[in-house]
Amino acid sequence: ELAKAEEALKNGQTEIAKECAFRVIKDNPKCAKAYVILGKAQGFKDDKLSISYFTDAIAIDPKYVDAYSIRALTYYIKGTSPKHKDSKVQNLSLAIADYTKVIELSPEDAEAYKWRGNSFRHLHDYTNAISDFTKAIELNPKSGDIYKGRADVYYSVENWPLAIADYTRAIELIAVNETKENKWDVYSYSECYRLRGSSYNKIGDISRAFSDYSQAIEKNPKNYKAFMLRAIAYFDNQDYQNAVQDTTKVIELRPKEARAFALRSFSYARIGDYEKANEDYAMAESLGFDFSQ
Repeated sequence: ELAKAEEALKNGQTEIAKECAFRVIKDNPKCAKAYVILGKAQGFKDDKLSISYFTDAIAIDPKYVDAYSIRALTYYIKGTSPKHKDSKVQNLSLAIADYTKVIELSPEDAEAYKWRGNSFRHLHDYTNAISDFTKAIELNPKSGDIYKGRADVYYSVENWPLAIADYTRAIELIAVNETKENKWDVYSYSECYRLRGSSYNKIGDISRAFSDYSQAIEKNPKNYKAFMLRAIAYFDNQDYQNAVQDTTKVIELRPKEARAFALRSFSYARIGDYEKANEDYAMAESLGFDFSQ
């Protein structure tokens, strides 16, 4: 039954997985793995129940690495969800505690260091975040995702040269493994270009910034943030027609993006189309954009 539960879970048949796991527990209440399968099958829709199953598994086997790891990820997802913003610190602290336990039990686990680093980053503990990502890179130097994580921290602390260096390495590594079927790779790949472009912009390298924004859009045509940044760059370079085109694309992707309406309003005004400028100005105001700032 345990093997059936695992196979059903692997195939996305969560209800069958739960049924099989419950039968295993009925025969053997001390089967920690069955509780982990129950928690994974439950998923994040009812995270309290999932966490309780993982906790049951840990109570049975206090050295069960997978139980700590998946419970940590559940806390991490709760901690980074806007729905649980009031308990962000609590959930991320619990994630850190569980990843710390994973590292104690499995010191070579690069993923545990990576996710603990992400947890520290979301708590703005950048020193510990950099330390964890650096250790993760030491353990797994071929992971573009880990380099991106450390780059995100450097970006947060405005260390533009180090952010650029890590985004560059992440791009190189992600390119090797990129597949269109893997949506995370596509998203991460695009974001590396966008954030590297923003870093270049911060140090005044506008040419490279433009190039990276365009690469970000090419990799992920739904990356509205890249369109927005490129629109701002076009506007700053007095290329108002292209600024209109990019802000229009942002609005297609995000119909309530007030900044896009505001920037398009300014762009229309600069090219003399005051009717459209006024329409966009009114729309930006209705969406809460503060023109006084």
